[in-house]
Amino acid sequence: TALAVAGNTAGIIMRWVESHQMGIGHAPLSNMYESLVFFAWTIGILFLFIERRHKNANIGAFAIPLAFLAIAYASLNPNISERIQPLVPALKSNWLIAHVFTCFLGYAAFTIAFGVSIMYLLKKRERSDGKGLLAYLPQLNILDELTHRMVLFGFLFLSVGIITGAVWANSAWGS
Repeated sequence: TALAVAGNTAGIIMRWVESHQMGIGHAPLSNMYESLVFFAWTIGILFLFIERRHKNANIGAFAIPLAFLAIAYASLNPNISERIQPLVPALKSNWLIAHVFTCFLGYAAFTIAFGVSIMYLLKKRERSDGKGLLAYLPQLNILDELTHRMVLFGFLFLSVGIITGAVWANSAWGS
């Protein structure tokens, strides 16, 4: 996951640099392709933080495939353009970065909460002998607490994202 996040980080930076070299010069957060790549990146970053804190890499088995699906959809869907295009005037604002970053951190937290909730449901149905692959998952109380924290984190960042979006819309179009 760390290598994937590092590669994704390098790709985002290269796209930003290329945008500046083309004379367009905006953060790579403005179209569906860039949004999906950034979404996968935020899932990876948030998972690495959780893994470091909880010392359990098994959570990644349910969170990281969702980041993979976002990258796969962005890369393989013929209807999604990978081209770097200029921003429309209303999007040319530093609020774009603040809004997208906070919203996608919230989305990533909700995505990880979804993955951890699936783990919880599977663990709850675990066989009584405690053997098998499900025995390697964290205990139910840990999964419940982690889901709760991820939902709170997601709610906080999505709320901030909505506020920054409102401020951005006010500065772009007025009330």
